[in-house]
Amino acid sequence: MKVVCVTCDLYSKLIPGFCHFLEEGWPGRPWELEIVAGTEQPWLDGLPYKFWFYGPDKLWASNVLAYLRQTDARTVVLLLDDYYLLDPVDNALMVELAAMMRDDESIGYINLRPWTDDLLDGRQWQEWQQIGDRPLVGEYDKATAEYLLSLQPGMWDVEYLISLLVEGEDHWTVERKGTERARRSGKRMLGVVRDFPAPYLNVTRYGVYRDGSRGILAGRLGEGHEILALLDDMLKERIRGCW
Repeated sequence: MKVVCVTCDLYSKLIPGFCHFLEEGWPGRPWELEIVAGTEQPWLDGLPYKFWFYGPDKLWASNVLAYLRQTDARTVVLLLDDYYLLDPVDNALMVELAAMMRDDESIGYINLRPWTDDLLDGRQWQEWQQIGDRPLVGEYDKATAEYLLSLQPGMWDVEYLISLLVEGEDHWTVERKGTERARRSGKRMLGVVRDFPAPYLNVTRYGVYRDGSRGILAGRLGEGHEILALLDDMLKERIRGCW
């Protein structure tokens, strides 16, 4: 297992903040972080992680496929660059879920973002798996589930994810068309039910700060913090392109 963060040149100023909160929120993580990126940038210098640079900005699926085809990991935790782990990660639950994937090769994916109560009515799920009296994961009903291929934080079987991606697709297209490909795929797709093992702040949406996210970050970091200054510079105008 590896933790993989995906970025591009237009959004790579998110990475120092991503790494800062990863260390705060998940200090005891058992797996190393690797970062998929476009080209080397000054604000990435000195970050103590493995970077994979794939050249000037390509669409999302192309860079991710390039990485997945060379990694030696069988499974990955896939995170986007604007998922900031502001709250503690439940490391024990993450390890428990990783063990499920390790021990059951029929599992291709575990969505780490829980569904809200109004969706837990049986329509999206085929079955539950219980830990004691606590529902841990549900299996998606591939015929009915929306966003079956979701880029919310997730654990993926590498070969399975490769089978669902197509070169040249942006991340919106990956979710939409990838969902239809996933309906015809062989492996099981699960999602956590109530427990949120890796709670995060989604910093951006459509190339600007997501509603309220800057204020939350300013409260945590303080005005004038270098991470916030990088983000303000990146988002001073709406970002268009790349993804």
